[in-house]
Amino acid sequence: MILIKCKLYSKILQNKKLIDLVSTPFTVKQFYSEEYEREYDVFVIQSNKIKIVLKKAIDQNEINSYKLLEYYENRIVPKIYFIEKEEDNIWIAMEYIDEKTSPLDKSSVELLVKKLANIHSFFGNNDKGLSNIKQWEKREDGEIDKLLDNDLTQHYINTIKKSQKILGNSRTTFTHGDLIPLNFVVSYDGDVKVIDWETGRNGPYILDLGRLLGDFNKTIPWINEAWENDIIKIYYDSINQEIFKLTYERFLLEYECAKLNNYLGIVSAHKTRNWDKTKWYKLNLNQLIKSIEKLETLLKTN
Repeated sequence: MILIKCKLYSKILQNKKLIDLVSTPFTVKQFYSEEYEREYDVFVIQSNKIKIVLKKAIDQNEINSYKLLEYYENRIVPKIYFIEKEEDNIWIAMEYIDEKTSPLDKSSVELLVKKLANIHSFFGNNDKGLSNIKQWEKREDGEIDKLLDNDLTQHYINTIKKSQKILGNSRTTFTHGDLIPLNFVVSYDGDVKVIDWETGRNGPYILDLGRLLGDFNKTIPWINEAWENDIIKIYYDSINQEIFKLTYERFLLEYECAKLNNYLGIVSAHKTRNWDKTKWYKLNLNQLIKSIEKLETLLKTN
């Protein structure tokens, strides 16, 4: 992710809260992904006084998510300076974090999952505010049946149904919903903050970990596969067992269901939207089948 010069045509730049925070004059730059050739509605406002991030909120769910997290004791998000509506848009002004550009290291991922376990434990025992957050919904059997074809046989379909039932019965909490490295920041002092909470959900605790360790950046896993066993053990050891009451065997079962759910979402989107079956589809289909087969083995021992 890089910063590019831009022109932001919005009254938010004349907003009193922004001017009082930043002072004038200031410059405006926009976040841009060279890899994905995409501009984001996220800007850096910089003056001689301060440097902040100004993000156009996706929807009210994102606002509700940040408000829920803003006063969380063990801060997992950047500091929020203000949330302000201007015309038809809602803007979030937050702390700018000078991010490491070096490859993601294992210690950063370990810290991330410890923070994740803490927040899952906190909201797993305290549902205050979660009524204002979108709810995760498991896939119904009829929806899964529509995926039946040469790629997904009836045998596979039956196991997918079992995985959704397992997730539907697991402990719910406040989850990020799209926990990949693009959505967290590692600072030079080694701290980790999670951003982009528009996908925040009240749903199965394990989905965040399944997304983090099961998703791919194009054809390469976001997180080094050699770290997987250590990372999931650190998360398991960090959650509050008085709340979750999970044996490690049950945890591994639910974790595999979460990874399966991640691949299923990508495969399902291709099938139901008639997208071309690209290498991306085939990669996720292969991973989905591997996950199904691993889950079947785990079910035999649970």
